[in-house]
Amino acid sequence: MIALQPLAARTVREYVEAEDHECYDDMLEEFGENKILTSGYELEALLALSHYPELKSVRIHFMVDNVDIPLSSRPHWLSILRTARSRTYLVVIDNNRESGRNALLPDNQPFNSQIGILGHGLAHAVYYLSRSFFGILDDVICQLGDCRIQFERTTDRRLNSSSNLI
Repeated sequence: MIALQPLAARTVREYVEAEDHECYDDMLEEFGENKILTSGYELEALLALSHYPELKSVRIHFMVDNVDIPLSSRPHWLSILRTARSRTYLVVIDNNRESGRNALLPDNQPFNSQIGILGHGLAHAVYYLSRSFFGILDDVICQLGDCRIQFERTTDRRLNSSSNLI
């Protein structure tokens, strides 16, 4: 028996970079409050942020660094003791893959995939909004253990169900 998904669950949003770039200033005004956007991903970040109204006033710093995974998202350690809405969240985009796996870098993905990748990172930020300091410590222990894959799959489900981003 085949289970049919509702139409909304099967809809994939497709962005056209040239068209969406025309709305950049409006999106920056609406979604750019308390955001530090990294060069080369400004439009993609704003489009991903547009799916998360709960992050509108939250401090988020997008940055590019060598982090050994295509994307990393977490609260900034200096803000970890603050309330969830007062923290600063980092979305770190990898810029260097070891062992010839550069195809996995967000920079080597199509425009729409980059938006989805950043949306995944933002789904983590939404999750962290509901986590206390001790809850985040529990998540760190999970990441060091064997539940990391399940943690990421849960984030993917959150991304698919709440934002209609991918």
